[in-house]
Amino acid sequence: MRFLCLHGMGTNSSIFEAQLGPIVSDLEAQGHEFVFVDGQIECDAADEIKSLFPGPYLCYYSLPTSQQVSEAQDCIHDTIEEEGPFDGVIGFSQGAALASSLMLEHSKKNPVDDLFKIGVFAGASLPFDLDDHNGIGRWIAANTTNNSNPTPLPSQEKDKRRDSSDSVDSGYESGSSTPPSSSSSSSPSPSRTPSTNSASQSSYPSEFAGELGTGSHTDPLGFPTPLWFATGEELLGRYHPSKKSSTGVNACIKVPTVHLIGSKDPYNGQSRSLVGLCGGEGASAAVVEHGEGHCVPRERGFQGKALREIERCITLAYMRHG
Repeated sequence: MRFLCLHGMGTNSSIFEAQLGPIVSDLEAQGHEFVFVDGQIECDAADEIKSLFPGPYLCYYSLPTSQQVSEAQDCIHDTIEEEGPFDGVIGFSQGAALASSLMLEHSKKNPVDDLFKIGVFAGASLPFDLDDHNGIGRWIAANTTNNSNPTPLPSQEKDKRRDSSDSVDSGYESGSSTPPSSSSSSSPSPSRTPSTNSASQSSYPSEFAGELGTGSHTDPLGFPTPLWFATGEELLGRYHPSKKSSTGVNACIKVPTVHLIGSKDPYNGQSRSLVGLCGGEGASAAVVEHGEGHCVPRERGFQGKALREIERCITLAYMRHG
């Protein structure tokens, strides 16, 4: 099989290849091929990456606007047309969100044909829905209704000016700490930890419930609100297992998938919600857990489990598609 590989925000294709190291090596020995694709937007390095790997540090979109997400998808479609076909896709963090959004968007227009035969998602955040243009509105509604100390509305922020030395909590990915139109070269890397509020997971509408993490990671949609206040751009909403599409049908990825999820990952809740978007029509959605955070551990036991599940899903894909 040929796999398309999409990296996380604030890294690049070479870094992702190193992160997947032993898994890719074992699968290449079996005759499988991997193509790693860089994002087109420069951003700050992800946490702990700058000290380990040289840049450039890239992402596929710096804000989940309709234009940026559409352009990211178009870029990947161009890669598929020029370098494909690809049988499977592997994505980490933002790369996993982009890969799954591509599959879900494709299924809307092509309910019979699959874009990929298998998907592997590591440290995934939930994919953005190109048909949902009210993401920030629903974020604000949930945040203000269920939080005794809500995030200020844009109108309350309009007279505030953030000093260039302030760090920005992007909430859904670490990466650019300035609006896309501004230079990020002198800005510090933001925290990878989503912003905090006092509401419990059970107090949010069901659409948000699976997206909340544990402990302090209780931001309902993980939107990068400071960046949004700075730009005022419309942000997309995310897919979610409980969310109906415009046709009233649940969105679903109907091919075998493997989900690599860390118990200490701030995106644990979103990764688990993505599992709920997979497995339709009898396709399996296998979960391989590890005890670390937002990473792909190189520990031998975890790598072995991940490799076995990927091999199993490859077998299932061959059985389904021949």
